[in-house]
Amino acid sequence: AMEGTHTKEYTFEIVDDHIVATIDRWRYIFDTGSPSSFHSGKKTSPKIVNFFGKNYPLHSGSIFRTISKNLNDDALDGLIGMDVLRQYFIKISWLEGSILMGLGTPADWSTAKEVALTHHLDCPSVSLIIDGQSRSAYIDTGAKISYIVSEGIKADEKPVGHLTDFHPFVNTWETDIFKKDIFIDGSYLPVLFGILPQPLEASMLGFDRTAILGNDLFKGHPSIGFDFNARKMFIWKSDSDAYWSPD
Repeated sequence: AMEGTHTKEYTFEIVDDHIVATIDRWRYIFDTGSPSSFHSGKKTSPKIVNFFGKNYPLHSGSIFRTISKNLNDDALDGLIGMDVLRQYFIKISWLEGSILMGLGTPADWSTAKEVALTHHLDCPSVSLIIDGQSRSAYIDTGAKISYIVSEGIKADEKPVGHLTDFHPFVNTWETDIFKKDIFIDGSYLPVLFGILPQPLEASMLGFDRTAILGNDLFKGHPSIGFDFNARKMFIWKSDSDAYWSPD
């Protein structure tokens, strides 16, 4: 394809289930759940980031220091949030550790399944069905696991595990983990759900969202793409992935 000038590929590593991309030589968390972008505050980290010839200012803030401390990675240079990402289309290939970013309309994405996105505070969300109930879920590459409102877990459901998680506004918390099948784009995907601490759940409900789809989504597929301008998500499936279809 001739659109080489308008796409660029970056590699990423996974740090505590977060996507950390190398841009030029700087290391940034890619976070679709954050409306804003941040620099680390270190002298060595740039205060702007450049994509396709356009400079974006990065905010300073103790939020980022809390995050990098929690990830136990003090070599991070910042976080790229939706104020930057929404200008582009991106394709995240978890197993390959690559992110494709581009301007305009992505070419050759017709092989993927297309799902409508809605945006709120610039952060993408998607409609899906969990236990027969339709829910609106944020898509959050900054979330280690997925989350559902506490009323979405039935009293007789048995947890499959336990996790300590973290959010800069509430610090760390413990949650049981429950395995559920979500129905998205005509097939089912098994996802691990935790329960948020009360203040975060209240804030999510305040925005009419009842779930957060975290990195399970990316681990379960060869690639996931977003065309934020067109409000579309694209899902690539492999033959051997975690999906199963309804009978």
